[in-house]
Amino acid sequence: MVGAGVIGLSAAVCLAERGVQVEVRSEREPTQTTSAVAAAMVGPAIAPPGSQVAGWEQVSVKHFTALAGQAGTGVMMRRGRLTARQPLPAPPGDMVPCTAEELPAGPATTRSRRPGASKS
Repeated sequence: MVGAGVIGLSAAVCLAERGVQVEVRSEREPTQTTSAVAAAMVGPAIAPPGSQVAGWEQVSVKHFTALAGQAGTGVMMRRGRLTARQPLPAPPGDMVPCTAEELPAGPATTRSRRPGASKS
């Protein structure tokens, strides 16, 4: 595996868990990469229920939720908002539309939040 950032290491771990012998090579130590301070957002997928993409999201959320419960992984679960330039037909997953008062000035025309998320 070339790269010791979050993607390279994640791919290496997944392969190793499946019995593949893996060697990770990187120009820098993992703590010296952008991944050491990077953030990511997973879900909700805007894909038809039962599709392969929806399945990937479910597996990813389950995996990252488990990691968030383990000390030392650096994985944390946070609430977020989905912002779109064009209105979505319906908020994906368990998200609910924001009220007009919650929309910021700017290019966003719609955004959704998870129920219970701060409205500010």
